Amino acid sequence: MTDIDIKKHNSVKIMNAPTYLVQYTDGKGQTETKLALIVGDDIRFLNNDALSRPVQSWLKNDILVALGLKEDEPRKQVTAHTPVAGLDDQV
Repeated sequence: MTDIDIKKHNSVKIMNAPTYLVQYTDGKGQTETKLALIVGDDIRFLNNDALSRPVQSWLKNDILVALGLKEDEPRKQVTAHTPVAGLDDQV
């Protein structure tokens, strides 16, 4: 996904970590705006005192598609199921 170019000097190591302001709506319908960092193959948010855990796969996929780093995958179609006849219906 991203090129990891680690630079070193004495005890210091640095690498490029592109940042993006990401606005998304979570599963509960809440809109969030967070600063995201792409670190290697992970996308993490900057919290008050640390980086978050890697974002969920659906959010990672949507961010990468929005950045043009990944092709959009077709969503799986959810079809309504026909109710199965119960024992009471089989006479």
